Amino acid sequence: FKSLSYAIKDSTLLVSNQASAIKGILERWDGSSDTSLANADSYKLIMSKCAPKDDDAAETTWFVDPMGIVKSVISLGAGENPQLGMVMGFLPVTGLDQLKGIGGAMNIGEGDFDNVNRSFVHTEQPSRGVMRMFSMPAVEQSPAKWVHDKSSMFMSLNWDLQEAYKAVESLYNTFAGEGALAKMVEDLAENEDGPKIHIKKDIIDQVTGRITVSGDIKEEDDGSQERYVVAIGLTNEGSFKKILAKAAKFPGFPGHAREFEGTTIYEFGDVGEDEDESENQSFRNLADEEDEDEMEALSLTPALAIGRKHLFFGTDVEQIEQILRDNDEDSLADSKIFKKVSKYFPAKVSSMSFQRADAQVKTALDALKSGQLDMLVGDNIDLSKLPDFDDIKHFFTPTGGYVRPDEDGVFMENFNLKGE
Repeated sequence: FKSLSYAIKDSTLLVSNQASAIKGILERWDGSSDTSLANADSYKLIMSKCAPKDDDAAETTWFVDPMGIVKSVISLGAGENPQLGMVMGFLPVTGLDQLKGIGGAMNIGEGDFDNVNRSFVHTEQPSRGVMRMFSMPAVEQSPAKWVHDKSSMFMSLNWDLQEAYKAVESLYNTFAGEGALAKMVEDLAENEDGPKIHIKKDIIDQVTGRITVSGDIKEEDDGSQERYVVAIGLTNEGSFKKILAKAAKFPGFPGHAREFEGTTIYEFGDVGEDEDESENQSFRNLADEEDEDEMEALSLTPALAIGRKHLFFGTDVEQIEQILRDNDEDSLADSKIFKKVSKYFPAKVSSMSFQRADAQVKTALDALKSGQLDMLVGDNIDLSKLPDFDDIKHFFTPTGGYVRPDEDGVFMENFNLKGE
């Protein structure tokens, strides 16, 4: 900064790189000014959704006016580049002008929570343009039976992909002409040099929009590591298996297939002896060699499979095999720890999440103490001196969160439970 200004008012320290900014704040100090943020409609709405309902003030509140920032940037640059002014004319077409504000509040020690963060995205309704792409209706949700009770994290969401596709189609056609996207999709599906897969009919129409992400800890002799699987719900498992099989036959498909208990698994790793190395090489050349070496060192083999009415993609094939075995005796949904968190979720949500902070911290601590990261910190720091996990695990309590639609936008809440 070329200059730094400060002032003290009512036991509050104000600091700015411009004295005029502090002067403006002091003029609005009592909150009676029409230009005070406290009187802004969007700010008041967001705080009414996120601030504590009792007399305790939130420890932290925040607010951002995205369109206000965009307009300020455009006005500053319009003098040197008049074409920037055209951007403002396109905002209504994209629907981004519906975004009125984003904000939230954090409270510590509220009720059963160690801390709780509430956020709200204020948008005009009904959504249009880009905003339609993020339609996520609230529905009853729970971890699938294949998500086991040892999972370190779980997240699920309900995404209206049909509405999202319509939004993309409408925007594309606005700039390229009526029917342009449909024609492009048809041309791609009929291309003799492609896999002949129709994006709309063979992919969008075949998925439900229910997406699940699950993670667990893989214990090994030389330490532990976290692995993840993403599952996408399917409307017709048999049809999608045929689509995937067609894609797998296309030259250059990076995976190789094998059977596992009646299900085809596509592994993305070293090619088997019977596989044609040349067909896969062009795809694998796109991958970063260092990333491949890291994955190999971690003994993880990414894989893809279809089963249990889902398309599964995981960072470790053993995790997918475990899911496909259909052994649901110990599911996360029935565990005490998940029920302890999920009782704070509404009956219907767009998305929900759960994390065992202790399991994730243990994995990170094991990696630090094992020497795996010594090359990053050098010889001056002895990471082996870090405390044992058992001495600090009581600090890391389960966390949960959910997202739900609101008549004025989208509400989000994330919380940590208090320790026992």
